[in-house]
Amino acid sequence: MIRRSFLRAAAAALGASALPRPGAAGAPPRVIVVGAGPAGISAALELAERGVEVTVLEAAGLAGGKVAGWTESLDGEAVDVEHGVHGWWYQYVHFRDLLARYGLEAHLRPFAFSENAMRSPAGELRRYRQQAAAIREASGARTWTAFYRRYREGIHWLRGLTPERARATLGGRSVSRWLAEGAPLTIYTAFPELMARSMYFLGPEEVDAAVFALGERFYFSGTAKNDEVDWLRGNPGDRIWAPLCRALERAGAALRLNSPVSALLTEGERVVGVRVGRAPSAVSLAPPERWVQVELGGWPVFVGPDGRAWRGRCTHMGCPVGLGEGGFDCPCHGGRFGYDGAPIGGPPLEALEALEVARGERWTVREPDTRELLRADAVILAVDAPA
Repeated sequence: MIRRSFLRAAAAALGASALPRPGAAGAPPRVIVVGAGPAGISAALELAERGVEVTVLEAAGLAGGKVAGWTESLDGEAVDVEHGVHGWWYQYVHFRDLLARYGLEAHLRPFAFSENAMRSPAGELRRYRQQAAAIREASGARTWTAFYRRYREGIHWLRGLTPERARATLGGRSVSRWLAEGAPLTIYTAFPELMARSMYFLGPEEVDAAVFALGERFYFSGTAKNDEVDWLRGNPGDRIWAPLCRALERAGAALRLNSPVSALLTEGERVVGVRVGRAPSAVSLAPPERWVQVELGGWPVFVGPDGRAWRGRCTHMGCPVGLGEGGFDCPCHGGRFGYDGAPIGGPPLEALEALEVARGERWTVREPDTRELLRADAVILAVDAPA
């Protein structure tokens, strides 16, 4: 969506005259943006710089969403960590424009061909001959002649694939079934397990064949401008989100981290705000002889024999943590917490949330009422599908 279209849509949501003009009388409209990833931060900046009163609510402990980054210490050395290797492709025109508006475009650098590599079961392969040999071995072709013929046919088929054709001929079938029925030879079909889990975080038996094929066509068939991709010079937390959050603050917007939204507030068919936090709840258990895990309010809770209890929600990105050896472990980003709830490893900086324990013949773990109602003239949901 281009900026003019976004502002027209925002104006329609707030009322025809809601976006303030220079010299307009009356209080500015209030907007709540749920999510501090690329969509939420850019929407908040667009509105705040036009005088709208904006509050951004983020469930995690840092901004950036799926493009977040942070720094960890590994054997005493600072190491940049992010959710994934993020390239700025040629079609990311709006995000590039956002960086340019705040003087951050210098943080992008061109992609060098020497950085191109293929990860295979045999390891990282950088030379073309090595890559071709790995694909040939995976394809089962006995000779180079047979391999190149099949591979050329596969790439030709891939370049001619359209979304309509893919949906009509491949949609509804898994990649595994497509391969069993004789899929053309391409990089993705040569390494289906590796590519399915790398690109879609699912096994080939769970990925739709049309999505799989169209994904390869976009990135690797030569139909996209793959030479027009930039990488970020460093950690996205430092290079992008910290300066953009400072720009938000300068524009008068409020950014609240560790603030999960639990519900939308409605009046009739109109959204008038959000509910932040959780309703009070409790769980009863026999006094434990060692640290045990129970569930409270949809989250794991750890209760120790000394009467302490911690909510199992990682203070880094809000992921559920598990009971590990000597403490509690986050399987997502490597966070670790001791039995005292304090972080002892990985990116978390804050301790786990402590809960009240009432001791008796049976112990009762209670969580406080943290519900807060925030009203607004409009709410923007800048979240992913699970949220």
